[in-house]
Amino acid sequence: MTSNSSNDFKDKVVLVTGAGSGIGREAARVFARRGALVYCAGNVEQGLYETKALVVKDGGKAEVARADVAEERDVAALLKRIGDETGRLDAAFNNAGITGGAHRFEDYPAEDFAKVLRVNLRSIFLGIKYELPLMKRSGGGAICNTASVAALTGPGGMCAYAASKHGIHGLTRVASMERRLLKALEEYHQPRHGTDERATPSEN
Repeated sequence: MTSNSSNDFKDKVVLVTGAGSGIGREAARVFARRGALVYCAGNVEQGLYETKALVVKDGGKAEVARADVAEERDVAALLKRIGDETGRLDAAFNNAGITGGAHRFEDYPAEDFAKVLRVNLRSIFLGIKYELPLMKRSGGGAICNTASVAALTGPGGMCAYAASKHGIHGLTRVASMERRLLKALEEYHQPRHGTDERATPSEN
């Protein structure tokens, strides 16, 4: 990436989840500084409006999109809104997440485990599921998912968090593999200019 003062996202549309605070808020501000229209999504509306105010103060553009990003209806409606309002999605930063409590394995409440996986992992699955079709319609894009070194280190007391972040690695790799395969198939079905021959599928 180039410096934050560049305008390389001019006329681009970016979705940031978990944009009401922390990493999500700062990411939204950086994208906006670089010219993007940023959709700030999350559950806490007050935080989202605070982020939007900071973006506007920086001279950028942002829209607030209150949504439960682990609820399929909300995610589907969010991406439909972006498609209806802009006709495109150029980048998505799926960042929403929680750490959950710290408990030894034998003491970890099953309902807390399910909550962490819902927020951290299900939200990534739903994000990718609904972001990809809109990106394809608008000519392609990039998706970044927030994982954690905890997926590899397995910090004590955080089995749910570590499991959810490890799952994000898996989802991201599968999505990447499927997009590479689709690109290869698209290349195969794309006639070469001036001929009726089919291009050889990419091996990458």
